[in-house]
Amino acid sequence: MKEETEVRLEALKLVKDWSTGLLFVQSAAIGVVGALCEKHSPHGWLLGLTVALFASLVSSIYLGAVCVVGTLPAIAQRLPENPGCDIYAERGGLRRGFRPTLGKYCLWQAQLFILSLILFAVFAIGIA
Repeated sequence: MKEETEVRLEALKLVKDWSTGLLFVQSAAIGVVGALCEKHSPHGWLLGLTVALFASLVSSIYLGAVCVVGTLPAIAQRLPENPGCDIYAERGGLRRGFRPTLGKYCLWQAQLFILSLILFAVFAIGIA
């Protein structure tokens, strides 16, 4: 039973590291986009794309920092009671209203990250 808990705690650490890594990349992307916007002043369709890119990055950062990383402690605390659980099927410590599973939060963060990459590529081509 102790081994099952330790394996799941290690898996939660990997999820935290993965989510934190995405947060780092997205924060850097916001800085790069901001610097490019200051230099080139996007307008027209590029301005709309820039707004969509910022919204995508900020939404993904929120999902990662609040929803993914914020649910991990509650899941870790419940592991001794349920050592054989699937961590991705667990719900975290966010108590109010809508409470998806950790797996859904991770998937949504990853999808917004991919969307942000696509929008960033189009932005970079458009600004060049």
